[in-house]
Amino acid sequence: MKDIFDHAALKAKQRAIRSGFPETMGLRAHRAISWIGRAEACGADDDARFIFLWIAFNAAYADERETPRARPRQSQPTPRRLAWSW
Repeated sequence: MKDIFDHAALKAKQRAIRSGFPETMGLRAHRAISWIGRAEACGADDDARFIFLWIAFNAAYADERETPRARPRQSQPTPRRLAWSW
């Protein structure tokens, strides 16, 4: 019996309904499905398959809004500044 959740079936389903997705959700779905495809390509290597499926899971639930933005670099504390800071 063919698995209904294989990479090809998931990709086809995602392509059929992606027009209704918000942009960030579509990107997360695309990334997760891509990692599922990589997991399927591992064959008998269960360790690699597990890792790629874990990455797919994290890609699906990633929240781009929580990614910290780079802040302007402040001067690095010198040992003297550290000694007097407390």
